[in-house]
Amino acid sequence: MMNAASRSERETVHRVGLPPVVGEGPKVLILGTIPSVRSIEKMEYYGNPRNHFWNIIYALFQAEPEIDYGKKIRFITERRIALWDVLAECDIRGSRDQSIINPVVNDIEMFFRENKDLDHIFLNGKVAGTMYDLLIKDNWPEGRPRPVAYTLPSSSTANAIGMGQKVETWAIVRKAVEEYRPNDVR
Repeated sequence: MMNAASRSERETVHRVGLPPVVGEGPKVLILGTIPSVRSIEKMEYYGNPRNHFWNIIYALFQAEPEIDYGKKIRFITERRIALWDVLAECDIRGSRDQSIINPVVNDIEMFFRENKDLDHIFLNGKVAGTMYDLLIKDNWPEGRPRPVAYTLPSSSTANAIGMGQKVETWAIVRKAVEEYRPNDVR
């Protein structure tokens, strides 16, 4: 008999993402593609314990990773980092971003209007970067300043890059958080 997890890895299912994680005055928005099966089950961003995301974020700030999700969220929001995904929903097979069809994007432009201090987007992995470029960046409203966007190596363990190299590359996130850019300079 096939269990639900193995069945969900082989079948294409409709997945709806999680709401954004945002604190007061975020400067940085980190966008994934769409939550994994494990993240949806737990209703937590980067809920798969094998994903390096939380270890990378804590390493950037020379801190010891928390286990409790609420403490992780407090940690990033206190550092003015918001989390969300490029996609609001899609059809996907398991947690394989490459299998995505019928994508529906989140309203990133509205998120920026509501969070005036945001000036950087970091995309977690190539698929998130490609989806952003195709579905959002090229459709950004005319006359609205487009935020600086960088595609970073995926925090997934499926990405063969070692943890040390990921932390080194992701260091740009901390730099962006610590940069001072008043709203009226944009």
